[in-house]
Amino acid sequence: MLKIALLISLIVCALSLDEYDYDVSNTGAPVTTGGPTNPLSNSDGTPCNCNTATMWLDLILIADRSKSIGVGGLGSIGTQLATNLYGINIAQSGADYYTRVGLIVFSSDVQVIGGLNKYNSYNDLTNDLLNLESYHKADDNVVDIYAALKSAQDMFQTQAANNANRNARQVVL
Repeated sequence: MLKIALLISLIVCALSLDEYDYDVSNTGAPVTTGGPTNPLSNSDGTPCNCNTATMWLDLILIADRSKSIGVGGLGSIGTQLATNLYGINIAQSGADYYTRVGLIVFSSDVQVIGGLNKYNSYNDLTNDLLNLESYHKADDNVVDIYAALKSAQDMFQTQAANNANRNARQVVL
């Protein structure tokens, strides 16, 4: 799981390199001579933007809990998600920018651990993420991703409607 996350990060970084001009004439090492040539490269949602203080999302995390994930796998996923979400303002209201998070696990059935209205802080979310292994179904061979994505869609429709003025981007991970 960590290898996949690192690979994705490397690909995103490599793809963003073509936005810079390099001067290798003196030392042979690339030296940046200017900033991004694309004015949108610092916009929210682009690969170059890592400003967690201004994230404005409704984020639903979906994790496979079937036999295929293996013993300890769901716990590892929870730990990795907790690490990746560190520093993001998870809340229901208050600050100028905040992210609401929902948490779903699935196999032959779907279980909503927390809806978009549940988590008031990073610590609230982390408690459930670090307990994900307890939802593992070692005897369930079915992986019904369609049902999980349908549950996420339903969550967006019902819980975003309760907060219609929010106008946040909706993301499923």
